[in-house]
Amino acid sequence: SALVALTDNEAYIVCYSYYLAQRDATRFYPFFEIFHRFNLIKKISYNTFDTMANETLSR
Repeated sequence: SALVALTDNEAYIVCYSYYLAQRDATRFYPFFEIFHRFNLIKKISYNTFDTMANETLSR
């Protein structure tokens, strides 16, 4: 996801469980902070399949 975000694209990490998606987002936050000047955190999102589907359909 970091590589995708560094190419100025959005990266979506999708999981079936809200808990697991939030856990992973929290655990990877320090890694993404290393690249803070590239604003990776704004380009990477952790969601469930339902949330991603709803966001995609609402665009």
